[in-house]
Amino acid sequence: MFSHKQTIIEQFTRQAIPFTQINGHYDAIDLLIQMAAPAATDEMLDVACGPGIVACSFARHCAHVTGLDVTPAMIAQAQKNQTDQEIANITWQIGTCLPLPFANDAFSLVLTRYSFHHFLNPAEVLAEMIRVCRPGGKILIADIALPPEKSQAFDAMEVIRDPSHVHALTTVEFARLISEAGLEYCHRTHYAVDIELEAQIKASFPLPGNAERLRAMITADIGIDRFGLGVERRNGQIRYTVPIEVYTGTKQFAEKNKRNLNKDDKQMLGRTELPGKGPLFPWPSNLDLLNHSDWAKNYFAFALLIQSHFARQSTLWDRI
Repeated sequence: MFSHKQTIIEQFTRQAIPFTQINGHYDAIDLLIQMAAPAATDEMLDVACGPGIVACSFARHCAHVTGLDVTPAMIAQAQKNQTDQEIANITWQIGTCLPLPFANDAFSLVLTRYSFHHFLNPAEVLAEMIRVCRPGGKILIADIALPPEKSQAFDAMEVIRDPSHVHALTTVEFARLISEAGLEYCHRTHYAVDIELEAQIKASFPLPGNAERLRAMITADIGIDRFGLGVERRNGQIRYTVPIEVYTGTKQFAEKNKRNLNKDDKQMLGRTELPGKGPLFPWPSNLDLLNHSDWAKNYFAFALLIQSHFARQSTLWDRI
C-alpha cells in the first residue's frame, strides 16, 4: 500500500501538465497578490507550489521566489513555465512540508494555495510556514472551505476524484486554525472557482471505474447541493463552483523586541493603519465573529480595501 506521500507524488506526477490546463486554476491570482501586498524587497516561499502558477505571478512583484513541491514532475513543469515566461528570480526545490527544508526566519512572505486539503496535519504545516517566516512577515493560505454540514459529503466525493485528498477544512475549522496560530492582523476574503465537470475529470486520475461513479454523483447533486458546490447544468455542461477562502496574517515580533520600541512606535502599533505598511487590525478573539455575521463581512472587506492602498514596508519595522 502506498504511503500518503507516495499517493500525492503518484497523483500529481500524472496531473502535472493537465493541472495547468484547468482555467479555474488561474482564477483570483490578482486577489492573492492584493491580499499579500508583496513588496519589491520580499523573499517569498510558495509551499506545495505545483506547476508554479502562483510563484511565477508573484515573482514579478518580489525580489526572489522559492517554489517547493514534493512531486518532481510538478517542479519540472514549474521550470518550464518559468522559462516560457522568461522569469529569472525563481528557484525551485523538491521537498516536503514537514519539516520545511529552510532555516528559521528565512522568508518575508510565505504562502500556499490549494494544498491544505492534501495535508494529514495542516496545523503542523502552518506552524512550519510561520517558523520560516520572518517576524513582521506575512503568511497567506488559500484553500477550499465548506460549511460544516457539507464537509463529510464533499470529502467522500473528492477522494474518489483524487485519492490524495484528505479533508477540506470547514469554514469554522479554517477560522480556528488561523486564530490559534498566533498570527496578528489577520484578514480574510473568499472567491469561487468555476469548474466544468468533464474538463476536471479529464485532468484527474481517479482509480479505474471511479470516473463514471464521480460523474454520476456530481450530476445527481443538481438541485440538492449535498457537496456545497452549487452543481448545475449550464449550456449543455455540468458545472459547479468550489468555494475558496483566503487568510493572511503577520508573524509576531518577539516580546523583547516590542519592548525596545520607543513611545511613538508603540502608539503607532496601536493604530488601525501604519504609514507605508497597511492596515493593522487586531484579530477578533471570539470565533463567532467570523461565522459570516455582517460585522465580520464588513470588517474583513474594509481591511482588504485599506490594504490595497498601502505597501507593506515601514521604517518602523526596519528598526525592530
